[in-house]
Amino acid sequence: MSNLIKLIILHYIIKMSFHFSNIEILRNGNKKTVRKVILNNNNGYKSVSKYMNGKLKKTVKRKLKLNEKKCVKSREFLPQLFDDCKCKI
Repeated sequence: MSNLIKLIILHYIIKMSFHFSNIEILRNGNKKTVRKVILNNNNGYKSVSKYMNGKLKKTVKRKLKLNEKKCVKSREFLPQLFDDCKCKI
């Protein structure tokens, strides 16, 4: 195989190899909040789900912005990550 094809295959393998997911569950009485961050390859999203008495009430799902993806890949803490995912019950 030519060097160009080898480079293309290597670039494809490196690009497609990053997977990250984090799930955080917060409980307060009969309420539960689940916050998720999932990053597969270069596509990622964040979501917030609210439960009340064991039943799902609302879910808000947003795409990750470019700067948020970079911070998640470098394992940096983002305190304002879920500020635009407000669930009002």
